[in-house]
Amino acid sequence: MAVAFPWYIGPSDQQSYVEYRKAQQEPPESYEGQRKLLETIVTLIRRNPAFLMHDMLWIRNKEGGRSRFNNWTFAQKRLYRIIRQQQANAKPVRAIILKGRQMGVSTECEGLLFWRTAFFRDATSMIVAHEEDAVENIFRMFRLYYESLPQALQPATEKFNQTEIVF
Repeated sequence: MAVAFPWYIGPSDQQSYVEYRKAQQEPPESYEGQRKLLETIVTLIRRNPAFLMHDMLWIRNKEGGRSRFNNWTFAQKRLYRIIRQQQANAKPVRAIILKGRQMGVSTECEGLLFWRTAFFRDATSMIVAHEEDAVENIFRMFRLYYESLPQALQPATEKFNQTEIVF
């Protein structure tokens, strides 16, 4: 099966990505096959947040509906690469973003926070904004990310209310 790899799949993730794509076309029927596929998906997610965002998460679009987070802007790709480079070099992530409107930076940053909080033990994230409405909008984005995950990938929650999600 020839696979064209998307921009966010590097050489170390290609074999897992091929297995994932193959299973989308021919889902495994056995319990063992399903378990192995789930392990492959979780490995891809933990190694590659762009895979999670692109292939699993939904966002609210400008028309008021929902769509997949799979139409990355130039600014999103550039910021993603800068952040991943800092992580690869075991550096703390630092980015000062002089943010223009409608570049998708908040959506991406919230996706990265969701990835880290949902898929890594003992991770905590907090939403801070200049206005209460902004906090609520960003939190709704986080909640939509959680709800858009396939149920088998959703972390168990201790709290899930209007102001807080605790995994």
